[in-house]
Amino acid sequence: MLEDFRCVHLCVELASYQYNVPAAVSEIFGLERKDVQPSPVSLMPADASRMSEKDRLTLYAFVRYPTLSDLELSKRTGISRPTISGKRSRFFDANILLREAHVEWQRICCELMCFYHLRIRQDVSSHDAGSLLGMMGSQLFYYMQPGDICGAMLSSSFSDLKDGIDAFVNSAFERDLMDTKPHIVIMPLRAMRVMKLDYAPAVAEMLGIEKEI
Repeated sequence: MLEDFRCVHLCVELASYQYNVPAAVSEIFGLERKDVQPSPVSLMPADASRMSEKDRLTLYAFVRYPTLSDLELSKRTGISRPTISGKRSRFFDANILLREAHVEWQRICCELMCFYHLRIRQDVSSHDAGSLLGMMGSQLFYYMQPGDICGAMLSSSFSDLKDGIDAFVNSAFERDLMDTKPHIVIMPLRAMRVMKLDYAPAVAEMLGIEKEI
């Protein structure tokens, strides 16, 4: 039985998204890299509602078989190789597809994964929110919409995590950016059963793909 279950709804059209493995690695190891801080990426491409049947099938193919060549995907989908190649480039340019690294964090000195939900003022800018998040720890990803931020961060130790959260909370309340305490779940990486997510079934359902390739 689930007790005290909390569900946070984020409207995709209003949300911004950032998934930054290089920045998390830089912060964990104290590299102080300045070239790994991209601005948040919009989740909703401008032409998402005008995707053709071939667009949907090729997008599903890219997610279902990320390591296959354009020629192999062409054989599976029945779509020409030049078309597959062109759509791959267009999807990356439009931020429909993102390149993400998968890291086994517990093997590189990380002890804790922390998931959080923050209730912030609706008029807080992305810049102010980003400066606050940087205080907490090594940000792995976050979703932000007016009034809410949900995300995950890494920490090499509990003491470092506590210091970061304390600094974040004190600054947020001093600047009147929040009026409630953050909801935080801390998970030791050694105890976590971690697996790489398979996005293909969700993509197939969202795009209405019924053909198995």
